[in-house]
Amino acid sequence: MFLGDIYYGRMYEADPTVSALILVLFVLIMNFMVLNMYTAIVIRTYNKLQARQLFLGESMARIQAKKAKRKINNCINLLRCRSPFN
Repeated sequence: MFLGDIYYGRMYEADPTVSALILVLFVLIMNFMVLNMYTAIVIRTYNKLQARQLFLGESMARIQAKKAKRKINNCINLLRCRSPFN
């Protein structure tokens, strides 16, 4: 049944009531398992993308802070009549 071959005719010949119950339970349980696996994959991918975005955001913030600090130091050096290239 896990591989997709459901011999319902043979099961029905053995016991009609139990075969219907087993088939319904199997379909419900397999749908639940597949849905859980799909949800786990989506959540894992979302968490990875969120961590990557956070890393990129922090990196960009550091770069912007360095640029701002450099600009402020250049302005201070100009006010002190120093060359910004020294």
